[in-house]
Amino acid sequence: MTSEEKGWQRGDLVMRGNEIGFVKAEISSADEHLIVLWQSGVERIHRSRFGEIRRPNKAEEAEFKNSGALPPLQALEAIESLESVEVLMAERKGTIKTRHEQQRVDDLIRRAFAEPAECIWDRKHKDAIFLLALRPAEVGLPLRFQEWLHRPIHALYHRPR
Repeated sequence: MTSEEKGWQRGDLVMRGNEIGFVKAEISSADEHLIVLWQSGVERIHRSRFGEIRRPNKAEEAEFKNSGALPPLQALEAIESLESVEVLMAERKGTIKTRHEQQRVDDLIRRAFAEPAECIWDRKHKDAIFLLALRPAEVGLPLRFQEWLHRPIHALYHRPR
């Protein structure tokens, strides 16, 4: 049974020449296209072109694992998450009306991604801070109020200089 007959699973590594990609969606016997995420973007590959792609051999797969990269499925999920964040950031940017508001959003994003966290409150509420920056309407009033109270304290005592 060839690799094409076994089917492709989400997160499988795919190669075309030296280019590595990830299978974005499982393919069944009824599907006509395999959807692959390459570094250059997403491509739908028709069954008739499966000869152009292959699974990595054991040495290539070992090289990928030894490179310190995440396992293929986790790498794909991380890439997809970053793409989602990119879309959210673009949507949020369109709603910002003033430089002050832009500065506040930038500050929230910086605090959400700071490693290590700048303070205990930020570490505890990291996800909410990020959500507050990109989707403020989805954050509840109690947390928005807490962040509003914490902001001046954070600026005075926690923010790196």
